[in-house]
Amino acid sequence: SFHDSQIVPKWLFAKGMLALCLCLIPFMQLCLRSRQRKRKRLNVHYLYMLVLFLCGLQALLGIGQALHGLPSHSGFWISGSFDNPAGLASCLCIALPFVYPFSQSRKKGIRLISYILTVCMVTTICLSGSRAGILSLLVVVGYMYYPCFRSFRTYQKTGVMLVLVVVMGVAYFTKKDSADGRILIWKCTWEMIKERPITGYGVGAFQAHY
Repeated sequence: SFHDSQIVPKWLFAKGMLALCLCLIPFMQLCLRSRQRKRKRLNVHYLYMLVLFLCGLQALLGIGQALHGLPSHSGFWISGSFDNPAGLASCLCIALPFVYPFSQSRKKGIRLISYILTVCMVTTICLSGSRAGILSLLVVVGYMYYPCFRSFRTYQKTGVMLVLVVVMGVAYFTKKDSADGRILIWKCTWEMIKERPITGYGVGAFQAHY
């Protein structure tokens, strides 16, 4: 029923998420102002657990679709509840850092659950085939474990860099035509941004000027 079924729903969803974040700000302030450190950690962890619960369901849904046990209504073989695998991959990449505090817990059960969640999310990101999602995954993991990387020896750092180069090369050559098309889109779009960086061309005018 939308006049633009590809863009308008996402635009409305983004506005809804912005409103939700604004509503959560007072709650977060209450958490941060809590006098008891233990209570503050618990309050923040409740939000973490909510994010991980929802994204864990997304990961399981994606794996179920990949195994043909659950239907996908997007036209792609795996997309979670999104209309594109890239949406599923980006969602899981954003959620992955929320696992880290639980992976450092002293309780074995919590650590085990965090490891299972990590495996499920990483597996789903790889199964999605989203190159942007896989590269984002590498960036997120690199940021989370950068302190460990700093303590690596020279040959270990070299090995990690080689793996990154290989992954990026495979990501490019797997869908070379698509990657070249993206680069062309970036170049053309950049030219448009340089012409009107502030005002743009108006709603619905991108395609014509592009």
